[in-house]
Amino acid sequence: TATSATTLTITNCPCTLTHKTTATPFATTTTEIVTSYTTFCPLATTIVQNSKTYTATESETLTISECPCTLTKTATLTPGVPVTSTGVVYSTTVVESYTTVCPTSTTLVV
Repeated sequence: TATSATTLTITNCPCTLTHKTTATPFATTTTEIVTSYTTFCPLATTIVQNSKTYTATESETLTISECPCTLTKTATLTPGVPVTSTGVVYSTTVVESYTTVCPTSTTLVV
């Protein structure tokens, strides 16, 4: 227990330290040339591909077959984080001893 601001050195180890880091996401773009593709249109819309206009009059699936067609996809990824997870990364390290700064009164449990 630190009753005021101080630096503590813990030597009764091994100790497992877990660090929480919010990873910084970044955008990445991929381009693929395909011979045809199918896309779902949830609402009425138009798609222009290779100067040809395809029309969905309602919620429907369109197949674009007059290709080659260039598809560009942008995804936001976070380093160290699976695509289906949150942007928080936890890392664990086992150490023989460690020193930590307690800026105020603190209780550490090791």
